[in-house]
Amino acid sequence: MDNTQLNGLTAAQLTGLANTQLNGLLSAQLLGLADSQLSGLTSVQLLALANTQLEGLTSSQLKVMTDLQLNGLSSGQLSGLVNTQLNGLTSSQLSKLANTQLNGLSSDQLAGLADSQLSGLTSSQLTALANTQLDGISSAQLKALVGTQWTGMSSAQLAALVATQLDGLTSWQISAFSTIQLKGLTSAQLGSWSDSQLNGLTSSQLRVLAVTQLSALTSGQLSGLATTQMAGFSSLQLKNLTDMQLDGLTAGQLSSLMNTQYSGLTSAQLGNLEDTQLDGLTTMQIGWLTTTQLTGLSANQIRGLSTDQIRALTRTLVGSLTITQIGGLTVTDIQSMTRTQIGALTGTQLASLDASQVNSFSTTAGWTAAGLTTTQVNALNNLSGTANGSDPMSILWGV
Repeated sequence: MDNTQLNGLTAAQLTGLANTQLNGLLSAQLLGLADSQLSGLTSVQLLALANTQLEGLTSSQLKVMTDLQLNGLSSGQLSGLVNTQLNGLTSSQLSKLANTQLNGLSSDQLAGLADSQLSGLTSSQLTALANTQLDGISSAQLKALVGTQWTGMSSAQLAALVATQLDGLTSWQISAFSTIQLKGLTSAQLGSWSDSQLNGLTSSQLRVLAVTQLSALTSGQLSGLATTQMAGFSSLQLKNLTDMQLDGLTAGQLSSLMNTQYSGLTSAQLGNLEDTQLDGLTTMQIGWLTTTQLTGLSANQIRGLSTDQIRALTRTLVGSLTITQIGGLTVTDIQSMTRTQIGALTGTQLASLDASQVNSFSTTAGWTAAGLTTTQVNALNNLSGTANGSDPMSILWGV
């Protein structure tokens, strides 16, 4: 049958042809069929066509096929279509394909689909795609997916995406990730995200990330987090941040931490904070410090604290200051201390004060008025035994 004869057949006549008859048609003959004729081919007839025959179908012809007809194509037949043919399928047609059919598409074929076509894939269809198929999806294509589609991506699928693919995700898309999806991300993937992408993570999402996932975040990325996001960090997560990562936290971010979070910071971590970072600690946060945490602060860091911060030290914290840390107290600091704080100084701490510090209150009456007790003076006296001490405070008191 030549093309002229074939073109004379109606859709109904084509429907009546046996598969064995259709198998004799060349790809060029299928190419010559009008849309009205193609509508006569059933899903069973289409399934019987060889890939070499389907090569003749144009994107326009595929576009006019009904969902019922397309459902007749096997995964093997779909895999044989070239990108220019697949580009004829509408988003609606793609959404009707079975998962078993989509399994036939290669990564290159998926890469060739337009954003408008990908919008037709359902979450269920995306879930069924193999990692090797997703390799073909570009960052621009991923960016075009809506939230309802993203819900179909499994944690394993997300983990298999490379950084250049994830570059396309928007903060809005990231904010829609479920806990299970987030747990699939690797530290390297998180480390590749831009500040604007990380800003999409909610405090609740940050809270579920493992310390191993957070390990790749840079100081620059951490510095870009909003205080509302910082609220999501647990004490364990903060405890496992490296000194280099903590360098990125701003005074404002540190000031937003709650007691349950703050308790995770170690003495070593606190000891590596810059003065500008410590400036952000509120008086309430200073009061939350444990004696163990306080040991991490150097004399220079103590010296850099404001008088309000010094006044926020509890009686227990003041009494736990090391001799080296006591050396960091300025005259202004000592003069600003409360009677309770002055009364908490031990004999050893008093004996370590230098002349300028002792002159904060130049007389014994001044020190007594500031809160120093006879019990403390006696403790100071006991340090030197029968002889008077040679330190400035002992000299002042004559003990």
